[in-house]
Amino acid sequence: MNKIIKIMRKRILISFLSLGLAFQTYAQTVNTGADIDVSKEESTASISTVNSEDIMKSSALNLQNALIGKGLGLTSMEGTGNIWDNNASFSIRGLQSLSGSGILILVDGIQRPINDLSTEEVESVSILKDAAAVALYGYRGRNGVLSVKTKRGEYNKMDIKFSYDHAFTSAIRLPEFVDATTYANAINEAYANDGKSPRYNDFELNAFKNQNLPYMYPDVDWVDATIGDPGYSNNYNLSFRGGGTKMRYYTLLNLVGNSGFMKNTETNEGYSNQAKYSKANIRTNLDIDLTNTTKFAVNIFGVIAEYNHSSPWTVMKNCYYVPSAAYPIKAENGMWGGDGTWTTMNPVAVSQATGYSRSHTRTLMADAKLTQKLDFFLEGLSASLRIAFDSHSTFWEGHNKKYMYASDRYSFNNGEPDEVIHTEGGEDQELSFSKNMNGPMYYNFNTIGSINYNKNFGKNSLFTTLRWDFTNYVQKDRNNTINEQNFTSYTNYGYNNKYFADLALVYSGSNRLPDGDKFTFSPTVSAAWIVSRENFLKNSNWLNFLKVRASAGILHSDYMPAWDITTQMFNGNNQTYWFTDNYTQYWGVIENRLATENVKKERAIKYNFGIEMKALDCLSLTTEAYYQKRDNIMIGSSGDVSSVLGATPSYKPEGRVDSKGIEIGLDFNKTINDITVTLGGNFTYTRNKIKKMNEAPVAYPWLSRTGQAYGKPFGLKAIGLFSSDEEIANSPKQLFSDVQAGDIKYKDQNNDGFIDKNDMVSLGYNTAVPEIYYTFNLGFEYKGIGIDALFQGVGHYNKWLNTAATYRPLANNANISTDYYENRWTPTKKDAKYPRLSSESVANNTQNSSLWLANASFLKLRQCEVYYKIPKKLLKKISFKQAKVYVRGMNLFSIDHIHISDPESLGTSYPEARSINLGISASF
Repeated sequence: MNKIIKIMRKRILISFLSLGLAFQTYAQTVNTGADIDVSKEESTASISTVNSEDIMKSSALNLQNALIGKGLGLTSMEGTGNIWDNNASFSIRGLQSLSGSGILILVDGIQRPINDLSTEEVESVSILKDAAAVALYGYRGRNGVLSVKTKRGEYNKMDIKFSYDHAFTSAIRLPEFVDATTYANAINEAYANDGKSPRYNDFELNAFKNQNLPYMYPDVDWVDATIGDPGYSNNYNLSFRGGGTKMRYYTLLNLVGNSGFMKNTETNEGYSNQAKYSKANIRTNLDIDLTNTTKFAVNIFGVIAEYNHSSPWTVMKNCYYVPSAAYPIKAENGMWGGDGTWTTMNPVAVSQATGYSRSHTRTLMADAKLTQKLDFFLEGLSASLRIAFDSHSTFWEGHNKKYMYASDRYSFNNGEPDEVIHTEGGEDQELSFSKNMNGPMYYNFNTIGSINYNKNFGKNSLFTTLRWDFTNYVQKDRNNTINEQNFTSYTNYGYNNKYFADLALVYSGSNRLPDGDKFTFSPTVSAAWIVSRENFLKNSNWLNFLKVRASAGILHSDYMPAWDITTQMFNGNNQTYWFTDNYTQYWGVIENRLATENVKKERAIKYNFGIEMKALDCLSLTTEAYYQKRDNIMIGSSGDVSSVLGATPSYKPEGRVDSKGIEIGLDFNKTINDITVTLGGNFTYTRNKIKKMNEAPVAYPWLSRTGQAYGKPFGLKAIGLFSSDEEIANSPKQLFSDVQAGDIKYKDQNNDGFIDKNDMVSLGYNTAVPEIYYTFNLGFEYKGIGIDALFQGVGHYNKWLNTAATYRPLANNANISTDYYENRWTPTKKDAKYPRLSSESVANNTQNSSLWLANASFLKLRQCEVYYKIPKKLLKKISFKQAKVYVRGMNLFSIDHIHISDPESLGTSYPEARSINLGISASF
């Protein structure tokens, strides 16, 4: 019997050695998110980590926004939207593929959203970047991984911690719009430019100016009337952390309340129109030692939230669009202001008199893991099984109403006021109620099993694991179920604690792929050399650590541009046909798209080289250089299939994008007596190029997207504004519309005497992810009193200026911004920034062009904190372990080229917020 066991042990060991991927387990680790902890010093992969202390320096109400400006290689930008979903956007190493560059986000190794996580419950966040770091995740990890590790209990201790953060918030960088008199003069100027009679006569202009008839000729600052009340937020945390000899626990209760900036939203009895939300989180992480060789872990996370919506996106749009001269907030008869032109767009009425919507979300995330040592069979052998289930649902309730509106204006006879024209419309309606379950809904089921072997043989160390994981993700509606699984072998070999080599072999499958081709094999190899452990550097007085590492790997994607890519889909609702002598219309059946026969999986070939160094006990440096080739991207074949076929073309695996970049991180941390100084910075530069995209033939080389950076904007090259009819006559004819003095003049790229789509060229940099992303932080502490600041900036970044009223004024009865009015073209200001005024949409002036492409680079002070750590001598008297009070500012200022709006929130989205936070945290 013993002989049989020895033979089985030998065969199992050989199996592990032959199938493996590498990693190491040491005391100081970084989180890879897959139940695998890798030594930061001895890791062969490109992983940067943000620890809990850095995360807690932010007063963001969730982890997603707290990560802005943190982590080498992570590009995190302020989100736009509403008060409840204004979450940061993430990318790792820029735009990587024509199929998208979304990253995988994990919480304790399971794919989960992080927008509901509080900063208090997080132990660390790791950014996994190269092939060696993400190989384990198969198809999902191709664009990089953001891995969150939550806090766990500790043996034989107990710690109770309480924290409270109160924020005073205000809207920042709202554009200004002209007053009523200026608007009236502007629209008259526009009418004159359009060859029309003035819209407002002298009597009306004086009435706007003197405000002696405010109900008939008002002057309303709609932005000020609707936005501007101070907002606030409250963030409470209570946690229990500790354990005994056999069990560890971590429990957190987090309560958040956040209220927006809308004015006078408490005027209705029984409800508020304010944009706000309240949310409660509870987390419990348990670790139980069932025996000396058997461990059991359970994680439970629940969220209950309620969101008051009240249409802030509509309010913001109307604030920008409706002119100050349109109508008063309320007419003289007490009805809400409104007329036949701007009807029910009164921003104040929309925010106060149209009811409200409320949504309720429920989220439960739970997982359990059983780990068993198998030393009785083979020393160093262990196995684990993990099961996770997540569920999320949203319930909506609508409380809607309508309002009546009115306005008064004079009619005129020979320029003199004649009679008052009274206009009424709309209807009064009490609150109606509706409900539905149409919000986001999903459930996610995960199973992970692994067998691990860890053994040291003299100077040799070996770790290997065989792992299987399965994910079942189901969203509402059809064709939204995703099944993925990976069969993984991980092996690591280390020699003499200086040389390390990793091998990853992953066999991945997905139901998104066509039958017969659902699985793919992906290999990755990496190595590291800790140079500072060599004899010639071991006794260096200044060099503490030096490591060189490299990795290469082939990853694949299960991206498919459509769920029915391999079928010929028929649809009866997309086409009409005409039959019979009466030429009657009938619905018909059409072939929607040709079947794709040559389906391939998108492939990413990744290379990475890194150097890590620490010197003088206080200075750390990390440098990375990478290159990636992304090919076999499934793209539409419209470039070589004629539309004469009458069907949408199929897809072809002919897209290719190459990308490369560098990352540099530098940190300085030094304590001398009672003084601690911290300095640091991260710099990321990434660049991509489209090598192939099956582009349709173009008339001129400058029209081609191939060879350009992915996401790079195209448009006409503006070379000024026409100053006279003579200049127009002597210039190439612009075919988009008739032009006159004050319209945009474009460069004739092909010298054919005409300006049309053939004269478009690549302009600037992409508008989605900046190529340059950098941060630097400054910190100083003396005897518990300290200051800490984080600056974050971007470069090589553009945004289109196309917001109605702000940059597209007056047309379709839109408002006009002060910036546009003061910088418009006039016969006396021919070197103006913007074209002439017009009450019509001038197609020539609204083309994408260099005039409307703004430099969106910026430098922001993201956070600045002044704090005081209460001395431990005082705390001991009241049985406290630590206590800290602070004043913290968030988004305090921005240096940029777009002065009237924030470069991260152009448009009519909910405004960005600046906050001053007062907080306290204590543990006992």
